[in-house]
Amino acid sequence: MVTVNTAELTTEDNQLEGNRLIYKNRKCHCKIVFKGTGSSVEIGENVTLPNNCILTIPNNCTVRISDNVSIVGGYMLFSDNCELFIDKNVRFRGLKRLRLFRYAEAFIGANTTIGGGIALDVHSYCKLAVGKDCLLSWDIEILCGDGHQIIDVREGKLINSPLDNPETVVIGDHVWIGGECCIMTGALIGTGSVVGYKSTVNKKFPNNVVLAGIPARIVREDAAWVSREWSDAEEYYHTKLPAEYKQLTDPGYAEKLASE
Repeated sequence: MVTVNTAELTTEDNQLEGNRLIYKNRKCHCKIVFKGTGSSVEIGENVTLPNNCILTIPNNCTVRISDNVSIVGGYMLFSDNCELFIDKNVRFRGLKRLRLFRYAEAFIGANTTIGGGIALDVHSYCKLAVGKDCLLSWDIEILCGDGHQIIDVREGKLINSPLDNPETVVIGDHVWIGGECCIMTGALIGTGSVVGYKSTVNKKFPNNVVLAGIPARIVREDAAWVSREWSDAEEYYHTKLPAEYKQLTDPGYAEKLASE
């Protein structure tokens, strides 16, 4: 085991007892504890991390936090063979927790803003992908995979093995998710869509729809959203919102994405 206080590093690229640490950040510092070998951690420039942050890294992990990322509050838990990539300009305004279990993968796209109280659990062999330019409100739960194992009593066999059916959660680009929503295993939310307050999403939905309810259902198609005051929303939509965020709803969107 090796513990690194990043404030004491004299080089950006460091080899540490079978691990690699690239630390470009000078905005703040943290402690990184490598408890195993074969891991790679890269922290970009101008990154904000929680106060007194300690990142504990086990075996064969890949953690990459890109430039201008801000993570306020909460904690991050990593397990063997997991992967985390947070792209540029992502903002966590009040992380509750981010937990990656064995062989889990999580990706968060550039310019995404995430409100306070967010909890993200990616269980073993599962994958979470959040697109770029998303807006996630407060107290959202994203649950990818089952936290515990379920046994068929008659046959005595495991019925929710992640090896038999690896689970995913996919949130497309420029998706707005309202407060206190729950995004569960199997969810796919298409690009440009909106999820209403306190909804639960556990199925696949196409692009540019408004979802609401428990479980969520489509309440409007051919919809786009902008993060602007009402008085200039239409002007922004017509002049600045990228074309890929304002498409007519494609009923075959989910199937096309799955085949790529």
